[in-house]
Formats: sequence, structure tokens, C-alpha cells
Amino acid sequence: VACTEIDGRPIAITGGSDETLRVWDLTDGTPLTTLTGHTGTVTAVACTEIDGRPIAITGGSDETLRVWDLTDGTPLTAL
Repeated sequence: VACTEIDGRPIAITGGSDETLRVWDLTDGTPLTTLTGHTGTVTAVACTEIDGRPIAITGGSDETLRVWDLTDGTPLTAL
């Protein structure tokens, strides 16, 4: 689990054994979107900003790191 903000709105990003990430609105607990791309359990989530954009970096049992633009859910790269 990691937390950040999108346009001033607090969000949480969770990962799990279903190979997905979920983005949650912390003001009311509703899911905002689901991000897919990992092919194994998501075991790590961290957030930062790059050029003012909220970014999530995730790791999983598929032995990849993935970088996501949280403003639109776009996967930016996989390592």
C-alpha cells in the first residue's frame, strides 16, 4: 500500500495476489481504477512525483518493476 495525491485528492494504491493494482479515493473509499500489467502477485508499491506528475512504482513476484502515471493509469515502463 502507498498513498499520494492526484489533483489534491488523497488516494491509496494497493497491490495483491490477483496481479492488479487498485487506486482508491481516500475521501470516500471508492475504487477509482484498476491497473493491470503484472503477471504475478504485486508485492511492493511506492509513490513519487516526476515533473509534477504522481507516479507509482510497483514490484511483483513476476520479477518486474513497473512504473505508472497515476493521472491516467498509463504504464510508463517495465524493468
